[in-house]
Amino acid sequence: MLKRCATVAISLFCLGVVVSGCKTIPPSANAPLPGLSADQLARFNDSFDNLDDDFWEPTYFTREEAQRESFKPGQMLVKDGKLLITTKTGAFSKAGMRTRFYLNGDFDIQMDCELLFSKQAMSMDQRVMFTLVVKGKQVLEIVKPIVNFIKKSGKQGMVVTGCSKGWQLRRTYRRQLEGFDGTVRFVRKGKRVVILIKGKQDLAWQKTGWCTVSGKEMFFGFNVENFLPDRISIQADYPVSARFDNFKINSVDKIVESEI
Repeated sequence: MLKRCATVAISLFCLGVVVSGCKTIPPSANAPLPGLSADQLARFNDSFDNLDDDFWEPTYFTREEAQRESFKPGQMLVKDGKLLITTKTGAFSKAGMRTRFYLNGDFDIQMDCELLFSKQAMSMDQRVMFTLVVKGKQVLEIVKPIVNFIKKSGKQGMVVTGCSKGWQLRRTYRRQLEGFDGTVRFVRKGKRVVILIKGKQDLAWQKTGWCTVSGKEMFFGFNVENFLPDRISIQADYPVSARFDNFKINSVDKIVESEI
């Protein structure tokens, strides 16, 4: 029996995240690669009419002791057909999810996201992150494709994509922005994962880089937080929030489900 809930207060992992030219590639959602059929894929797609904890798992990870000593889990709420994630004020805070199932082989996945950075927030950071992680590997020892929407205290907001290993990030793309309303996409072919983004007003996908990964099975995760990994003090007078919708697997060779 599927377990569903509308509201959940949780905390999520924080996975640590050569600037190239901008390129575009055509969407492939209408031309699925060989693998699972459209009917099989539909079971794992999520429009967030409710929160399905059979397919999504809350998790968290903090780097510094100071973060763990003053931590409040953020809140996840399904509202108006979208997943709203909001951090708490007055403490280190984060919330988000990862898939309980694993994507095996080649795949093409995407998720919509809407966010707006606060210009008043000081003595804190603002980050919305998307990533892929190889199954069964130590998080700090593997290469992870990452999309980061970041605004550091007193700095300009931006989107940064790249390949993260440990706490080091090899940037593949960076652009200033004050918010985002669009779609994040990962396309894997062999050992290469291509990272793409597309705003609602954009006509084509923008290729922002690629990473070489190991292992056949990967899970997808995303989170919202008010601190970056190296922050050891925080004021956090304002919450950080983002809306998520339409998680979609356009194609995948195989899906490996975790035991529930």
